[in-house]
Amino acid sequence: MISSEYLPIIISITFFFTVIIGSILVFVILKKNRNKQNEPITEGPDHTINVPLIGSFILVKGLYPISIANNSISPRLILHDTFVEYKVLFTKKRAYNEIQQVHILLAPLTTNIILEFKDSRKSFAGNLNNKQKLAEVLRILKQKCPLSLKAQQFIEEAEQM
Repeated sequence: MISSEYLPIIISITFFFTVIIGSILVFVILKKNRNKQNEPITEGPDHTINVPLIGSFILVKGLYPISIANNSISPRLILHDTFVEYKVLFTKKRAYNEIQQVHILLAPLTTNIILEFKDSRKSFAGNLNNKQKLAEVLRILKQKCPLSLKAQQFIEEAEQM
């Protein structure tokens, strides 16, 4: 049994290491996110389009700022010829005809693309944190599924600049 005189020392050491490890993890994640923000959209050999994301989210349709789940470690958005592949907690695939509309959410330090599905109360959101990349992805998706009025206006404004 640990003597009560050593308990404050043990608690202090534990707290110190927790703060140090937590700080290192935050630094590593922020550095990775900064690199992802500047990563270009790439096309694979099988005509897939890889969209680098800083984070991905599951949202309740219509309540965009509120997320049910998020992923900032390994988010994914890949546009295939006939379907979209995305990852928040698990990788999912949805055909473009299952997408009700593509919406956007712009706020400080966030530039989200939102996929609303016809048969679900949940939506997928991906944070690109880059308006130029968002416009590029919206132009691609415009050919495959409907865009919200806000997304259409965003493309028009981006083309005028």
